[in-house]
Amino acid sequence: MSNGPLAFHIEQGKHSFSKSTIHTAWETLSNEDARGYVWMFEAPINTATYVIGVDPAFGLVGWDRTVKMDDQGKDNSAIEVFRLGSRKEIIEDKETGKKKEIIIPTDYQVAEFAGPVDFEATAAIVNALGRLYRGRGSMGVAHTIIEVYPGNGWMVEKTLISKYGYLNFYQPKYVNTLMPQAAGKGIGWSANNKSVRDLWILGVRHICNRGVVIRSPWLISEMETTDPIKFMQYTTEAESGFHDDRLRAMMLCLWAAHDFSAQVKVETHTTIERGAKKPNWQASDISADRLSDEWNRRFKEIGELP
Repeated sequence: MSNGPLAFHIEQGKHSFSKSTIHTAWETLSNEDARGYVWMFEAPINTATYVIGVDPAFGLVGWDRTVKMDDQGKDNSAIEVFRLGSRKEIIEDKETGKKKEIIIPTDYQVAEFAGPVDFEATAAIVNALGRLYRGRGSMGVAHTIIEVYPGNGWMVEKTLISKYGYLNFYQPKYVNTLMPQAAGKGIGWSANNKSVRDLWILGVRHICNRGVVIRSPWLISEMETTDPIKFMQYTTEAESGFHDDRLRAMMLCLWAAHDFSAQVKVETHTTIERGAKKPNWQASDISADRLSDEWNRRFKEIGELP
């Protein structure tokens, strides 16, 4: 879009959208000033596949960007929308030295919202974006992943289901076991020490592999200021005066889009042989060199145990 992204304002109390004046210098808005708008960086494509990531906050009831409120330091409910696509790239073949074209799977950021709104307003925005960017999503809405624990994400999910009939949610395949779980055992993503660690590691790896195109300057700002150590905790925060809600929502998009749950590293433990009869080297007819060789062989066998 030549004039920047489209911006839509959320009307107070109505949870509906109204078109706002397009900012000519929208990239210069601060993280705080960009709140309360739905920023659309790309028009919907009916044949595309979209994923929505939601990091909800408790927020403030009736919050509106046009009304001055004590909202400083409040966490934002963040919503990120990504399109699963690809891009072409010309590389040089190491064997032949000739240039060739390759197709690289790429996720494109297409829309974003952030603001300290409550669960009802968050659900309304998710519903609107999920239907607008439904693409090839099941049941007429985009595939959506919501952080349901800790926090009030389950209330967002419940409102989407009961009030809007929104049913296309992420379901974890593995719940405290390596065996795939039957559908219906739970929906949404739960944060704990292990899951947040995996979210960070696998998300950063995907980003570093140049698999993401980010269009929001405020998301980039959060990426620059977020402390990885604090991110990998239940309650996350960036440097003073900043947030990482948009970053968490984007990471959730990547998790659902590429089934990171199947890539989680499983802890393995070395089996130690117990009860084996100890050799009596003094009673053995063996030289010092042979003794050293036997020790080396035995240690190598122990190192190769599964």
